[in-house]
Amino acid sequence: MPTEIAIWVLHYQSYSEAPDGFDVVLKDIHYEIYVTLHYAIDKESGILARSAIIESREPQAVTVEQGCGRLVVLCRPATTRSTI
Repeated sequence: MPTEIAIWVLHYQSYSEAPDGFDVVLKDIHYEIYVTLHYAIDKESGILARSAIIESREPQAVTVEQGCGRLVVLCRPATTRSTI
């Protein structure tokens, strides 16, 4: 099976407040890939917590690798959800 490498170009979709912080939803301009960035600040220490949820709504499977602060997609996506 050939491997296709795709670079995501994420554009802002929406923003919402959460009880412990806020979420920003981004979507790739070509693929049905959505990334939700969650940010929260610990009130006692002032430390910023951050996480990302990657959701694919594509028909094929996707493998996500993280390297050098960038996300790289190997193969075409599928309905997959990963948290990093």
